[in-house]
Amino acid sequence: MALDSAFADLAERLKGINLDSEATALMLNSFLKERQAEREREERRAEREREERNAVLECLVQDFAPPQGYNLVKHLASMSVDDVSFLYTLCKKNRLTCDQLENYVHIPEHKWTPKGASLPTNVEAKVPKLPPSGTRNISDINDNVREKFHFGIVQLPPSCHYLALEIVQRAQELLSANLPQEGIHTTLLRAYTNACLTNEVKSHEPHFSSLITLALQDHFIAPALAATSAQVAVSSPSETEPLADTTASTLATKQASVRNPIYLVHQASLGSANMHADWVGFDVLLRPVIVGECKMSAQHFDEFGGQVANEVVRLGLLGPKYQMRKDRQHPLHPFININVCGDIVTAYLVLHLTSSNMVATIQKMKGLEKEYYLAFLRLGSAQISENRADPQAVWALLTACREFVTGRQHQIIESGRRFPLVSEPFPCPARGMAGWTCKETYGPNVQQYVHDSAGSWVIKHYDYWGRQAESLGTTMYQIGDDTARLPPSRDLLRALAELPETGKFYQAWVLEDLATGLVLLRYPRVQTAPCGLQVPMQLIDVMKQMQVLHKLDLVHGDILQRNILFCNSWQPEDWMFQPPSWEKKEEEEEEESQHSPEAQSGNVTPCQSRQPSHDELSLKDLFVEAVAEEETVQTQQRPKPMAFLIDFDLGGPCDEATYGPGYNYQGGLEKYRHANARPGERLQKEHDTYSLARVAEDLLEDNDARKRLVRALEAVKLDEAIELCRACTGRSGRG
Repeated sequence: MALDSAFADLAERLKGINLDSEATALMLNSFLKERQAEREREERRAEREREERNAVLECLVQDFAPPQGYNLVKHLASMSVDDVSFLYTLCKKNRLTCDQLENYVHIPEHKWTPKGASLPTNVEAKVPKLPPSGTRNISDINDNVREKFHFGIVQLPPSCHYLALEIVQRAQELLSANLPQEGIHTTLLRAYTNACLTNEVKSHEPHFSSLITLALQDHFIAPALAATSAQVAVSSPSETEPLADTTASTLATKQASVRNPIYLVHQASLGSANMHADWVGFDVLLRPVIVGECKMSAQHFDEFGGQVANEVVRLGLLGPKYQMRKDRQHPLHPFININVCGDIVTAYLVLHLTSSNMVATIQKMKGLEKEYYLAFLRLGSAQISENRADPQAVWALLTACREFVTGRQHQIIESGRRFPLVSEPFPCPARGMAGWTCKETYGPNVQQYVHDSAGSWVIKHYDYWGRQAESLGTTMYQIGDDTARLPPSRDLLRALAELPETGKFYQAWVLEDLATGLVLLRYPRVQTAPCGLQVPMQLIDVMKQMQVLHKLDLVHGDILQRNILFCNSWQPEDWMFQPPSWEKKEEEEEEESQHSPEAQSGNVTPCQSRQPSHDELSLKDLFVEAVAEEETVQTQQRPKPMAFLIDFDLGGPCDEATYGPGYNYQGGLEKYRHANARPGERLQKEHDTYSLARVAEDLLEDNDARKRLVRALEAVKLDEAIELCRACTGRSGRG
């Protein structure tokens, strides 16, 4: 082999320079390490190329109509590494289009098209029988058994999809930006004031909505008009105008703005003279991108969301009889929903959840069985007024929506692909999650994601964007501070991470602050198992974790078996301490997709092959044995039974925080709740130990040792309880 030959050649040369045996061994060991590292780099490069080809193949099969009877795998294998990497980068960013496939994956007699939706092409077969005015409330659609609506409506936080998350992050940036003197905040205020001052003849909803529509139209068309004026000025520059403004990049930017204006139609018909939306926004190709409702008085979205959803599913009926350019199918791209009810503006990102996996997830999440769903992801609400921060909030919310409609949404529609992508899970809080599966969901706020080669993660959403005053939440949509659940503090996670054995698990926990009132918690999923004879040692783990909490004057507040991960066999793995694939920054993805000529060539000149001598083989064998011995030492930490506390969000500071109004202490939970652990009461450490005592009674054999342990726990003597627990016996086969 080339390595053996090079090793023997080096050993022969070292003999000629009269080095002592120790120095010779060091140099030979260094040589072997370098060659091993080189081999590993080559293996990683080859593995990366395989992963990229597989990811591109998965994207082509799931999101596009593949050619029939054609070996697509063989075709991708014949493509250059650079071309595959380019397609892989586009797939990761969800920007792969049919035109790009025609250029890079051209197959004779096959035209690349996006894979069709699961909805029928005949849109009229699926629209509700009742008009939008007959389904005002969300419950009119979700709970109406007689009409049997094919779709359901779900309201979700923005962190459920990265498109909504990016919009709210942009809105937050704009909340601290300089507020222009004139803009949507001033035009809406004038329109609202004008409507309030009109006489009784004009005081009706159509007049109000017409004034609001004009204000919104000005907001969505103004940038295009401004760019047009600037373009005209650039085409005929004055003598004093700087030449720098006539660069190609500047012209391209201005022309791009001109190409993406949005036109709002007031009282847009939806297939019948008696059916309309208060406004529908169209792009230059007359594709609907915005829809909204207007009410003269303030109303919660629950009271008119059914009407909006009914309008959204009818947008596919807008055909050539309304002077459209071609027959239309059900539009499955994202929509922006903007509503003005009285002096309250609300905005949502609307997604069609139609794939079987998404439908199954929502059915489990919400307990609502429908053929497909319209998901309204809240972007926020703002009040039309001159008071304090209201103008800034209106401007930030609607400007972020406009930037999305004229930018990212335009790209999505042009690509011909529907969102959410079939290759992505739902919820999908981050880009690059193609290939991940949402294996389990526990309500709308907790999901478990699995990847065949990248581990399994639990993501928990603490998402109150739009529900608090500082995060675009008006009073109508706000929740009380005692209702919001808070993620574990970083101080707590740092303290738990210092525990000798179970600390490794908490070292892998990651908190991400994505926006005001919006935090995602991520931690590795562990394989749980029924408790058995090893449960005393697992309960000791929990007691030590509880000690960490109490030393920080924190109370867990929800000690139950379901909030303890009992593991028969657990040990840390490398993937737990590395960012998951979806968290790679775009710059890193681009860097990874670029392969230098040196890396592509892979040219390593082999040495002349010859058989190494016996002495050389002995040195090599000694080094290999030393490495193997070191690996043996590293693997001596065998998996062992452990237990981990999770779900800290019902707790808080001892003697300061109180149990929230929705704190459940009844039914099957009454046994585990201390008599003073009730809504509105202050959290106490003894509440935790009392609950743990009840858990211990469930899992341990009933004997004197258990009785002593229970008394120590109820007395909040955790040090004593840890020692007493060692004498206890677990019940065999308990779940």
